[in-house]
Amino acid sequence: MKFLKQLIVFIIVIIALVIFIPRNNQTKTNKNLKEITSYYLTYNNVDIRINNNFQNYLSVLGKYNDERESDSNYPGHIYYYDNFQVETYYDGNVERIKSILFTGDNIYTNEGIGLGDPESYIVNTYNQATVYKDNVYQYVLNDTCLSFIVSEGKIISIEYSMT
Repeated sequence: MKFLKQLIVFIIVIIALVIFIPRNNQTKTNKNLKEITSYYLTYNNVDIRINNNFQNYLSVLGKYNDERESDSNYPGHIYYYDNFQVETYYDGNVERIKSILFTGDNIYTNEGIGLGDPESYIVNTYNQATVYKDNVYQYVLNDTCLSFIVSEGKIISIEYSMT
């Protein structure tokens, strides 16, 4: 009987932890959309902005899993991390961030949207898209585009990129 009570308490504690532990290691911000002046990823409490010097973020991002040359028309690299990838380009000798693509389900926009979330979350959070076509929502602010691709009512792709 004592074991059964301990088991029930243990299960209740596990359920409480699952419900109340944050979804990932990002700091969620509850920014009012009227205050947003650009789209960027906050990771490990640091704002990572498109077109900034990639080298400034290496200590925040940690070790990448893989790195390849970009196959775009501009010289650069793609750095693969557990939940996202960063594509860069060169501006002279400075390696700048061209895009950040979400690849895992343990990373979210600053407004709390992640892969696998329902399509309705996009418009409920960001309002009317700057551009919407073929299940792609694009929101543009100050030379940065935040894009969502939807399939069967679920978000399957999230990307920050240069405009």
